[in-house]
Amino acid sequence: MEVTDFENVPNEIAKRTFPAATYAVFTTPKVPHEEMVSSIHQTWNAVFSEWFPHSGYEHCGVTEFELYDERCHEDKSEFAQVELWIPVKKK
Repeated sequence: MEVTDFENVPNEIAKRTFPAATYAVFTTPKVPHEEMVSSIHQTWNAVFSEWFPHSGYEHCGVTEFELYDERCHEDKSEFAQVELWIPVKKK
């Protein structure tokens, strides 16, 4: 969840600040929850082996992250999806 500051975020919730960057966002395919980890690995592999070599972009060296939102909660759907946010810059 994005917030402007951590003032009202409970201590038991992890807090992380990401640097400003241009991010390429990739969404994993919808898969049953038991296949989610495999789907995430496959998507990461595709990004680095297929997308980056042909994209005109390269990783800019700051932290990437995975976004787990309501699309990956078992109580909301029988399928799961995760977003991969990868910081990029033009080659």
